[in-house]
Amino acid sequence: MLKKFITSTFISITALLLLSVSSYAQEVTGSIKNLYMIAELPIPNSNRPYEIKAFEKINDDGSFEEIEYSSSSMFEGNYTIQISSGSGGFQNISATVLVSGVELDFTKNFSVCNNEINQDGLIYKDYEDSSNGYSEECVWKFDDYSRYQVYYAECDDICVNYFYNFDLTRFKSTDDDFLREYGFKFLENVGGAVIGGNPFYSMDFEKEYINF
Repeated sequence: MLKKFITSTFISITALLLLSVSSYAQEVTGSIKNLYMIAELPIPNSNRPYEIKAFEKINDDGSFEEIEYSSSSMFEGNYTIQISSGSGGFQNISATVLVSGVELDFTKNFSVCNNEINQDGLIYKDYEDSSNGYSEECVWKFDDYSRYQVYYAECDDICVNYFYNFDLTRFKSTDDDFLREYGFKFLENVGGAVIGGNPFYSMDFEKEYINF
């Protein structure tokens, strides 16, 4: 169930398991569009092409049902999508939208950033509570696994979250302050695209931080 996925995904070693998901071998570049409740899901630079590894409907009982991703149509309802740049210094992205069902009920009462099992490697956290939900963003660095992870969630009547996983070797520096600064700019640009559909967002800032 998704609640187990959310809990375990933010332990660095389990992020590697995303590569084992069945793949459509459908390459994508630039960004993923036409996702329900996500205006645009930006795709950072990678020396390997990104592919859609999974696109699944989440039923109200928490079960998963594989569906076909199409850039020309929009699926409405609960879903999760996973994208990966492949093995060997891989990067991956996942995003989830919940509008009903047991997973929505669980997520509305579960903070990834504040959960005790996700505190190891945490270098930035911002959590804001509200009367009907919360918003949160956090950044992790795992030196032992050469992983860098960025997460954002907005949860009230509908819950939307996205998760980006990077190889630490892609960065010009692995200093905590340097990675936090990258995380701030990343969240600002990607968040504007995902939530607001900002047509002026740009990933050009990555050139300051990434070894292309």
